[in-house]
Amino acid sequence: MTDLTGQIEIGILDFYQKNEARKLVESLKKHLKFKCDIVFYDNGTPENYSEDFLEEGLITRLVKNDKNLGCGPATVQMYDNCQSENLLYIQSDQELVEPLFGEQIFNAIQWLKDGIFHCIDLAGNQGQGRFSERANLMSVEFYKNIPKQTLGGPGITNDQKYVEEWVQDYFADNECKIAHIAPTFFADRGYYSVRELPCGSILKHSCWTKETWVMNHYPKNRYEVYPPLNGCEWHNIKDLIPFWGEGKRGYIPESQAEHSFSNQQVEQMIERDICV
Repeated sequence: MTDLTGQIEIGILDFYQKNEARKLVESLKKHLKFKCDIVFYDNGTPENYSEDFLEEGLITRLVKNDKNLGCGPATVQMYDNCQSENLLYIQSDQELVEPLFGEQIFNAIQWLKDGIFHCIDLAGNQGQGRFSERANLMSVEFYKNIPKQTLGGPGITNDQKYVEEWVQDYFADNECKIAHIAPTFFADRGYYSVRELPCGSILKHSCWTKETWVMNHYPKNRYEVYPPLNGCEWHNIKDLIPFWGEGKRGYIPESQAEHSFSNQQVEQMIERDICV
């Protein structure tokens, strides 16, 4: 088995996706056909299942944050801590569904070194933007040099950007080249995508049925909504017409999903007693 330690490190970002995370690390053990460090980032999960992964030898190292830093800041943390030249970044709701060989990764690393590509997209048409943020390979040095002025997400005036938006915009503005691998190596096994609204409430989007719900109170801690079916009171977006707009009634394709809402939409939600 090819040893690529030092050339590539696998980083897994997780926040309270216990079952999905286990599927991912077990799929890596089954389908990964090369050696490298696998580092699991537990982003403030109020359980200790990540320690089980370490004890079972499914991961090499474990980084546990005391609180949820948010996806963007935690991603920056992963690149800052990476001990290899390249990082294979994976979100924990993914699963490796095909064998991934050392020769394939070695060739991909050469593409990055030679400037043929700046990113290797291994998750296909998931998420939004020019490449998938669910599973991709990038040079650590390249990623660190991308300007990221704000860590976090948009405020009520939408005057801030998520870290992911800075990266996607940089790729677009500089015509960075992306290799989209098809068929994809990683598949989405998550049930829900949970996003914060600018007004402070929480949006829950089903990755399977494409339905969307809004929590009708301000959670004190983000992990209150994990797992998403934990008894919290939700309103289905399709019941909130007409504010959602024609053609999007209870349906948000991942490729079109917005990270935030306009001030007018937020005001309409508050008027309907959805976010208070």
